[in-house]
Amino acid sequence: MNAVNASDPSITVLKTGEVPALRWSYGCSATSASMYFGYFDRNGYPNLYVGSTDGGVFPLTNKVWGNSSEGYGECPLSASHKGIDNLTIKGHVDDYYSAYDSAVDPYYGSWAEHSAKNCVGDYMGTNQYQNWLNTDGSTVFFYYTNGSPLYDYSGSESDKYRDGTHGMRLFAESRGYSVATNYNQYIFGYKGNTKGFTYSQYKSEIDSGYPVLIQVEGHTMIGVGYTGTDQIIVHDTWDYSSHTMTWGGKYSGMQHFAVSVFHMKPVSPTPTPTATKTPTPTVSPTPTTTVTPTPTVTVTPTPVPETGNLSISSSPSKAAVWLDETSTGHNTPVTINKISAGNHSLKLIKSGYVDYYQNITIKSNETSSVAAVLTQAGSLTVSSKPTGASIWVDGTDMGRVTKANIDSLSTGNHELKLVLSGYADYTSIVTVRGGQSFPVYAILTQTGGSISITSNPSGAGIFVDNTDTGYQSPYTVSGLSSGWHTVLLKKDGYKDWSKTVMVNSHMTTSISASLIPGGTNGSIFIYSNPSGASISIDGVSTGSVTSKTITGISSGEHTVTLSKAGYANWSQDALVKAGVTTTVFGKLSPVS
Repeated sequence: MNAVNASDPSITVLKTGEVPALRWSYGCSATSASMYFGYFDRNGYPNLYVGSTDGGVFPLTNKVWGNSSEGYGECPLSASHKGIDNLTIKGHVDDYYSAYDSAVDPYYGSWAEHSAKNCVGDYMGTNQYQNWLNTDGSTVFFYYTNGSPLYDYSGSESDKYRDGTHGMRLFAESRGYSVATNYNQYIFGYKGNTKGFTYSQYKSEIDSGYPVLIQVEGHTMIGVGYTGTDQIIVHDTWDYSSHTMTWGGKYSGMQHFAVSVFHMKPVSPTPTPTATKTPTPTVSPTPTTTVTPTPTVTVTPTPVPETGNLSISSSPSKAAVWLDETSTGHNTPVTINKISAGNHSLKLIKSGYVDYYQNITIKSNETSSVAAVLTQAGSLTVSSKPTGASIWVDGTDMGRVTKANIDSLSTGNHELKLVLSGYADYTSIVTVRGGQSFPVYAILTQTGGSISITSNPSGAGIFVDNTDTGYQSPYTVSGLSSGWHTVLLKKDGYKDWSKTVMVNSHMTTSISASLIPGGTNGSIFIYSNPSGASISIDGVSTGSVTSKTITGISSGEHTVTLSKAGYANWSQDALVKAGVTTTVFGKLSPVS
C-alpha cells in the first residue's frame, strides 16, 4: 500500500481512489474510523467489512445506504441500523441514537441492548450515554498535555470514559486482526508543547500507506495525503470530496490540535473473525498525566475530571430536564451526578407551562440545588393543507411540521409563519392565553407544480431542463412553472434516461424510470489548490466549483479546465471510463 503521486509531483495521496469518502453517519469519529477501516478492507484486510454490499467489499462512499432520518448518511460499518445492509435485528442506531447531542439511549428501560457488537461505534463508545457517558454524535479521546503520545489508553473505563482509539483497537481485534500500535497525540506546538506530532511525521505515515485521524476542536476527520510545505488533504465527513487545510491551522473555524495514529499488523493468511463495526464523533477531555523521563517505561495517565452534582425540583413536578441545550432523559425531581465543574444552562420543559431557564454554576465535589416554580402557558394547535409545513413562531423555527401542537408559549400576541417548499409562506398574528390552546388552520397557496421522480435502481442524478438539481432519485422537484419540462436521469454504468412531461400548477406529476445497464458514462472527481475553482469540461461550464464529482460524462478523452480570479487558467485531458470515477487534481498558479 504505497503512496502514489497525482499529476502534480508535489501532491502525495494514498492509493488513488481507494480511500472511502463518507458522509457523517452517527458520529464524526466513528465515520472517520470507518473510512480508515474501509480503506484497509479494500487493501488486504477483507474481514473489516462483513456486509453484503458490493460483493462484500467496502464501497468508496456510503451513498448506496441512503440518508438517515436527520438527512445525514447511513453506514453499517460506522453504526449498524436495522434495515440497513440486510440487518434484521436492532443495532447500534436503534439502541443508542435518539437525536444529535441527546443523552437518551432508546433501549434503556425499554428493551435489551444488542449483545453482539457489530460496528465501529459499538467499540468506540460513540453515542452511548448509559455505557460511556457519550451523548449522541460524540466520542472521547484522551491526550498527554505535554505532547507525548498516549498509547492505547483505557485507564478511565471504570469511570465510564472510553478512549476512541482504544475502541478502534478492540474493533480490529474482534475482526481477527492484531494491532501494532495505536495512540493519540497533540501536534507540536499546541498549548506550547515541544514533544508533539509533526508535519514530517504525518507525511511519513502517508508515505507508509497509513491514513491518519485528524482531530480539530469538536470534530474528527481523516488525513489521506499532503501537498506543499504545510498542506494536508482530508476527507471531512461532510461530503464525498477531498479538501485541503493547513497543518496546525483551522478547518471551518475549528482549530487543529491533535492526531490519532493506528497501525494493524500485516496479515498472512487472512483470518476469519466475528463481525463488528465502528462509528464516532469528537469530545476531548484532557487527562492529568505524569510523564516518566525514562523512555522505556509506558506511562498510564489517571485523568480525574472535576465534577459536581445538581439537585433539581419543580412545581409542578415531572418537568423534563435539559442541561446545556441537551436532554438529560430525566424528569423533576432528580439529582444529576458527575456534571463538569463550571457554568451551565438549565432548562425545564413541561407541557402547558412556559419553559424555565436558569444559568447555574457547578462547583467541584459539591451539590447545587434548584427549586423552580413553573408558569402556566398557552399553546397553539397548528394544521395546514397540505400538511408538512415548517412552523415558525416569532421568527424562530420550532422544529415541528404541521399538524402539531406548539406548547409552552407565553401569553400575548405571537407571529406565526408556515413554510413549505413549492408554496407561498403563510403568516398570521395569533393571541395566546394561559391554560388554553388556540387552533390555527391554514390553506397554503401553491407557487408552482412538482415532479415526483423514482428510478430503478435509485441514486440517479436528476436534471430538469438541462439544469443539475443536485438531488438523486427518488426525489420530488417542486416549484416548477406550468408547462413542459424535460427530466434527464444520469447514473454511472447505465444509459441516460429522459422524458418530457407536462407540469400543472398546484399539481404533482409522477414519473418512474427503469434504467438500462451498459451505459458509457463515467465520472470525474476534480479537486484543486486553491479550492473553489470553476469547472469547465470540453469548454462548457458545469456550474460547479472544486472540489466536486461531475457525473454522467461520456467515455473517452475530455478536457478539464479550471478558472479562478487571480489565477491562470489550468487545463488537463482526462480519460473517462464507463462506470468509473477518474480523479483530476489541478494546481493553479497566481497571476503575477
